[in-house]
Amino acid sequence: MRWTLLLSRHNLVGLLVALMVLVVGCKKADPPAGEEEHAAPVKWEAAEKADLEEWTELLGVTQPLPNHVAHISAAVGGYVLSVLPSENGKIVVEGQRVEKGQVLVQLDDRVLRANREKLLVSDPELQEQIKQAGHALELARYEVERLERLQHSSGSSVMLVTKVEMDKARLALKDAESKYKAAKAKEEIARAEIKALDEQLALYTLRAPIAGQLSMVHAYPGQTLAPGATIAEVVNLDDIDVLCFAPSTIVGRLRLDQVVRLEEQEEAITEAVKLEQGRIVFIAEQAQAETGTVAVKARFPNQHRKLRGNTLVRVRVLTEKKSDCITIPEAALLEDQEEPVVLVVETAKKKGEDGKEEEEHHVRKLVAKLGLRDRDKHRVEILGLFEVEGEKKKPVPLAKDTLFIVEGGHGLEDQDLVALKKEEHEEEHKSEK
Repeated sequence: MRWTLLLSRHNLVGLLVALMVLVVGCKKADPPAGEEEHAAPVKWEAAEKADLEEWTELLGVTQPLPNHVAHISAAVGGYVLSVLPSENGKIVVEGQRVEKGQVLVQLDDRVLRANREKLLVSDPELQEQIKQAGHALELARYEVERLERLQHSSGSSVMLVTKVEMDKARLALKDAESKYKAAKAKEEIARAEIKALDEQLALYTLRAPIAGQLSMVHAYPGQTLAPGATIAEVVNLDDIDVLCFAPSTIVGRLRLDQVVRLEEQEEAITEAVKLEQGRIVFIAEQAQAETGTVAVKARFPNQHRKLRGNTLVRVRVLTEKKSDCITIPEAALLEDQEEPVVLVVETAKKKGEDGKEEEEHHVRKLVAKLGLRDRDKHRVEILGLFEVEGEKKKPVPLAKDTLFIVEGGHGLEDQDLVALKKEEHEEEHKSEK
């Protein structure tokens, strides 16, 4: 029993010693009193004044102007005699530019031409009938005049012209006048029929209604076309429209005659293309019922750009422009949200170990109020700075020499120590020395 108690006491003492060793081993060592906090290397830039342009981007599809595209179709059915016949030795091919009135397809019009020739042949006969009616009219008029002279020259006792003879002569004159008018009317009818045949003949010759590029032709010699069959298109893309559908949030910033640019590859932009800026020419009054977007058309000169129709392009609209704005680089926005966060560098002076004054840079985390955003210059207008305290915002003065961290700021908090990051070529230069 005694030996058991002694063993139990020894075990308890050993357990206590082991616990003390563990506690001492897990305790962290205090940092040396002389160790300094290291500054995080960052890059900063001062706010500067600049002219900014805000461009709104839209997605659209190119299309010809409404009066610069023509669908060529057969107004009447007919047998195809020829396709793309040459005129004055000039051969027309698909894809080539054609002028207004260029013959593209010729239908069989031989029956109509025969009827026209028939009317032309009968024209001399009509002319002779008109002459005969004119002679008869002159003869009847002469007879009436002769009887009237006899009637006036006779005395009261002797009647040289009876009333019946006079009435007959006058009726003969009216009959001659009527026959002359009938002959003239036949001539007018013949001319009207010839004109009607000419109009019909024009329908059998399918011509280019506008000048432009000829598309593929869907007609072949020997084919019989049905009325209304489309055979080709002519498109003029010297000027081109880009149809976009803008959200309602953007439409309020759009207006007619605003400057529009196309997103293009740098190698495709020549001096001539730079001059071909577009303009907004149409903004729909009503939104689309299905999507809620609003149709917008931008028009571009296309002589040098050579855009094709039905091509997907991106356009940029100049919605706002300002001068002498206080701006910061886009890289200074730590959190690009509705209320973005920026890191401002504050400089304080302290005495070093040698008693000399040294500058020390600390971080201050603030909320920025932004204005215009220029995507080309990668700069943002800054309207103000605020310090967030709970749910309240306290304004912070904004000066032109305020420094904003543009690189290496992620993970930094208020009052963190920072230092200006040196460029690689500067470090190499120092190492060489």
